[in-house]
Amino acid sequence: MNINELKKLIKDSLDDLYDKDNYLIINDLGERCIVHRFALYLENRFLNNQGYYIDCEYNKAYSDNGGIETKKVISENGNAIDIVATKRNNNPEDDLFCFEIKKWNNNDSEGARRDKDKLMVLTGLMLPINFETRATISNGIFRYKFGIFLVVAAQKNDVKLDIYKQGFRDPEEVTYSDL
Repeated sequence: MNINELKKLIKDSLDDLYDKDNYLIINDLGERCIVHRFALYLENRFLNNQGYYIDCEYNKAYSDNGGIETKKVISENGNAIDIVATKRNNNPEDDLFCFEIKKWNNNDSEGARRDKDKLMVLTGLMLPINFETRATISNGIFRYKFGIFLVVAAQKNDVKLDIYKQGFRDPEEVTYSDL
C-alpha cells in the first residue's frame, strides 16, 4: 500500500462514518464507539487485504524470544493501539498501518501527545521508552509503514490527520479536503 492508496482508504471510510454513523459524532458518544465503527468501514473497504486483519484495541507485539506478549510501546504495562492493520504474526514487516484517534473535544490533551509519541514508536521513528522514566522498555523495534493520528471532528470537513511514515521524522499534516 502506498500513501495515496492509504489516503483514499481513509477518505472513503470517513465518508462512510459520517454518512452512516453521524449520530454517534453529533451526540458526542464515546471515542471507542466511534473508533469501532470507523474500523468496520476500514475493514469493509480493505478488500484485497493480502492476509491483513483490521483490529481494534490491539495489545500484542513481539518479544525477544519470538513469542507474543503484551505490547510495550510507551508504558511498562503495555498499550492498546486504537486500530491496526497487521498479519497477526511475529514479523514486524507484516504490520501495515495503525491509528490513534481522538475526538475534536479531546485532541489537545496529554493523552493526544502520548498517542502521537506512540505512533512515532510504532513507525520506528522513536525507541520504545517509558515516558515517565525515559528508560528503554523493550528491545523490539516496530515497523508499521504508516501511523495515523486522526481527529474526528463535529463536521467531516474539519477532520484533521497527522500521517507518520517510516523514514520521515515529521508527520504530514492533512485535512479531509487533502485526502
